Amino acid sequence: VLVIFEVQPGRVVQDIAEVRRAAESETGPSFILELMGLDDHCENELIRITNQMAIEQGLEMELGEVLEGEEVEMALEGSG
Repeated sequence: VLVIFEVQPGRVVQDIAEVRRAAESETGPSFILELMGLDDHCENELIRITNQMAIEQGLEMELGEVLEGEEVEMALEGSG
């Protein structure tokens, strides 16, 4: 799938992604995506921004695996 989203005002991520998992959650649909074309620097920046946003929103993150820049998974729940 084509993924385009704004992570911060003026900072847009645009990439091709493979859907790794789709499920229904308590808040709506949930998707796990693997972004295919980001380089290590961009992946690390995206991880940093995502973690910062989660902390700011008080979300508890549970990771099933450690991300080392090779694969970035994003859970998008109830987007709309």
